[in-house]
Amino acid sequence: MQRDMKPDTPEWKKEIAEKVKAYGERKKRLITPPGPMKENVETPFIEPEEPVLPAYPKPQDPVIEQREASVPEPHVREAKPAHPHVREPVQHPLLEVWTGDLEGGSGFEEMTASIPDEPSAAAGPYTARRIVAGIIDHTILVVLLFVFLGAFSIWTGELIEDQMISPWKVTLPAFLFFHFLYYLYFFRATRQTPGMVFLSLELRDPGSSVIPIGKLLARWISMVAMNLFNFLPVLIGKRFLLMDLISATEMRSFK
Repeated sequence: MQRDMKPDTPEWKKEIAEKVKAYGERKKRLITPPGPMKENVETPFIEPEEPVLPAYPKPQDPVIEQREASVPEPHVREAKPAHPHVREPVQHPLLEVWTGDLEGGSGFEEMTASIPDEPSAAAGPYTARRIVAGIIDHTILVVLLFVFLGAFSIWTGELIEDQMISPWKVTLPAFLFFHFLYYLYFFRATRQTPGMVFLSLELRDPGSSVIPIGKLLARWISMVAMNLFNFLPVLIGKRFLLMDLISATEMRSFK
């Protein structure tokens, strides 16, 4: 552009021409792309990469410790100190001493002198108390007999009056049966009938703590068969009854 200008062109036109030229070049740089534009440019195929897996450490095999089986030592029992053998005391049967057995013996007065006086028992072989005890026992037996007769009357339809009129049929055998069982049971189990308990009496066998059944049977037969004749020795001053003598038993008093 400067070539077209004349030499006599003013300076201000030259400056304007240079600025226009510079402006045009700057605009050309801004609009023109840096390289030629290619049409239908194919994009190269990029093969996808395999996913990268995180690397984990390989688990190690468990280490099994092999221990030797411990053999238990044999248990040795400690020897206990030997204790001296302690002998258990031997219980000897109680020895019962009756004053009647000691009477008339030598030294009886000296033995009984230091013993305090006890209340004296009734005279004789406790005759009065044995009679009262017998009344109590037979009252109980009569009550049991009437209970049995009432049950028998209900069962058979026979009146109690008819049974009392002919006692050998039911009444007397039933009474003797209950009488025998009554004395046999109480003398065998406790050596006391209920009547004897109230009067503090006890039947004893001098040779045993349990009265044999044979002696009880002999005593019961003597009681029933001899009845009041059992008191004959008392009338002549003896200290026993016939049933005591026959059965080899004796009556003891707790008073």
